[in-house]
Amino acid sequence: MLLKDIVYDGDCYEEKIEDWLNLATFWFELKDSVAAESFVTKCMHVLHHTTDHEKILRYRIAYAKVQDSNRDFLNAAQGYYNAGNL
Repeated sequence: MLLKDIVYDGDCYEEKIEDWLNLATFWFELKDSVAAESFVTKCMHVLHHTTDHEKILRYRIAYAKVQDSNRDFLNAAQGYYNAGNL
């Protein structure tokens, strides 16, 4: 699949995070939370390289959506609450 074969040069973490969050949002819009979860998980491993609050907020909301789709409603609700108080 073309969406998974994106090649990056060096340490361009900001671009990776932005692209992966956009792809996760795209998959959520298509109601495919399993595909979205893979991109959210990728973001999780490199998120500490950014200080951009917008990206951190987008990640937290996407992670809460993943928990919601996995029927982990209590943690999802807490994730939405914490994202709202960021």
